[in-house]
Amino acid sequence: MASLIGNRPIMDSLIEPLTVAVLNTAAAQASSQRLACALRKLLRPGAGRLLVARNGLSEDLIEPAVATLEARGASIVTGQRLRMLLTSHERVIGLALTDRTVMLGPDDRVILALPPYEVERLLPALPVPTSFEPILNVHYRMPGLANPRFIGFTGTLAQWALIRPNHVSVTVSAADAVVDQNASDVAERIWREVVPALRGLGLDATSGRQPETRVVKEKRATIRQAAEILPQPPLQPLANLALAGDWLGSQPATIESAVMAGEQAAFILRHARGTRPLTPRDRPLKTEDAA
Repeated sequence: MASLIGNRPIMDSLIEPLTVAVLNTAAAQASSQRLACALRKLLRPGAGRLLVARNGLSEDLIEPAVATLEARGASIVTGQRLRMLLTSHERVIGLALTDRTVMLGPDDRVILALPPYEVERLLPALPVPTSFEPILNVHYRMPGLANPRFIGFTGTLAQWALIRPNHVSVTVSAADAVVDQNASDVAERIWREVVPALRGLGLDATSGRQPETRVVKEKRATIRQAAEILPQPPLQPLANLALAGDWLGSQPATIESAVMAGEQAAFILRHARGTRPLTPRDRPLKTEDAA
């Protein structure tokens, strides 16, 4: 992106913040092609809607999904790491978990919705991305606003603040420069940066009175979405196994991409005929062409 725009004022005021927000990659390395995929979707009629979880992702997305699965007879097992895939004749025949092994029948199918480094561990012959970008979030417990509100920042470490009724969450994407710094120091710096904006919304915020704080660091939050050809595995590496995850295909690595990848994995296995590996470009290219 940086090589396309050059040294212009719009780089600092719009392009860099937009690129980092969408791709979690600095504009100096970020892929203009991946950013274009997101912008095309935003420019479709009726597409420019900002959807925010009213109560949070757990209450509004995860818990209803789990309840729906359990109502249909699914068993949700947590705290179990998939240690190994047992395979035979290009098929998965068993799942070796932390304390048990689940053997599969001839009609059973598997979707691996895992980050690339876990896919590489389980299926080392597959090509996967190996470079990642961190995200740092700081949550401040304080009275907020009745309705969720986003604030964007430029020229500060803080990039986005989401204001909820009982807390304020600040996001720093592509956070290589600060992810290894002391959490308390980073939280204090960001608090000083966001206080003027919070006060402008009528909130009780002062620089010298920082509320209860929680810092969350995810060092491999997304793949590094650089302007290069990223390694991509076949979506159906085994006859009864498909891959899913936000890192597959040419779309930005977001929740939307994860949903699309999951739908595609289910479609592949539902219509699987034989063992032909499918490339992860099939559906994303169709989506781009339609846009």
